Amino acid sequence: MAEPRYDKLTLARARALRAAETPAETKLWAMLRGRHLRVKFRRQQPIGPFIVDFFCAEARLVVELDGPSHDGRRGYDERRTKWLEGQGYRVVRLANEAVHERPEEVYQVLATALASPHPGRQEATGPSPSRGEGLRIAAACIDRLDAEVLLAHMLGIPRLDMLMQPETPVDAAAFAALVDRRAAGEPVAYITGTREFWSLDLRVGRGVLIPRPDSETLVEAAVRHFAGRAPATVLDLGTGSGALLLAALSQWPGATGVGIDAAPVALACARRNAADFGGRARIVAGGWAGTGAAFDLVLCNPPYIADGTPLPRDVVDWEPHGALFAGPDGLANYRKLAIVIGAQIAPGGIACVEIGHDQRDTAAALFRAQGLDVTVHDDLAGLPRCLAITN
Repeated sequence: MAEPRYDKLTLARARALRAAETPAETKLWAMLRGRHLRVKFRRQQPIGPFIVDFFCAEARLVVELDGPSHDGRRGYDERRTKWLEGQGYRVVRLANEAVHERPEEVYQVLATALASPHPGRQEATGPSPSRGEGLRIAAACIDRLDAEVLLAHMLGIPRLDMLMQPETPVDAAAFAALVDRRAAGEPVAYITGTREFWSLDLRVGRGVLIPRPDSETLVEAAVRHFAGRAPATVLDLGTGSGALLLAALSQWPGATGVGIDAAPVALACARRNAADFGGRARIVAGGWAGTGAAFDLVLCNPPYIADGTPLPRDVVDWEPHGALFAGPDGLANYRKLAIVIGAQIAPGGIACVEIGHDQRDTAAALFRAQGLDVTVHDDLAGLPRCLAITN
């Protein structure tokens, strides 16, 4: 089923609602917009006769915020929810106060909802559509942005160029195959083979963790630490695709670095990405103990998710569990890192280590117990994301 066209009045009302969002909507949108939950949300999205607060097309999930204005409209809200559920959407209702006072609880509620089974999709059939029609059909099955990225990838042209030529016919069967892969949960980055990080187009594939925007917080923390100077040497522990190391080398063109990982598939991927940096980046096999040398900047995004934590299916079903999970409390790797990381930081240097949104105190305490100084940096959603560690 193609995505419906909405009249100008409905679209204007949606734009007005976006412009007049409440403080709770602003805070929740900051959490959702950077794909902190690994999926794309839209805000003030028309669906049938309603405009919902937040919507994830991929999971057919509607998120509604309830504040004081909803106290006198419970019957309307119930009818609205019943209609949406009747159309195959899942609805999660959140209280404004929970967003303000218990954001970690809200995050967990949404992660659990996204991890539940997908309601399914309707099949799209027909002769070869135009690019515009093909996108409308695909958007009924998967997120619209994902559909645009996949179509541009199939055509081998930039997404903007593709959108400027909506009437050109496309190979319906080839595009449908890509849409089916995404609808089955396969991450877009694995389908296209690339992921953007710190303005770099990195190669990624099965067996390698997909870089997240959240992780850019580590590079931003390093930029603040070095201010007007630059690190000469960079170490990336658990380098994966090489994203953090290569982001740092692109930020400081005079620096050289080493990326370490224990997984052969990650090492191969990182070496392909590092080839674009000539001899400035060296990728080697190893663990948390590093190379035995000290570096001006140490970067690390270790596995930190507690075993059994519900995750979206395109994460838990596709990405390497060894790069995600870290024991019953998610702290197993921090315990190892805390013992060895101090010796890897050169005088005046810093280590930037990623943490989960609920690990500010527990993870930091492990490093402080080793006599290290720790400050915490938040990501764009205001969630704790980076431990900045110095000797």
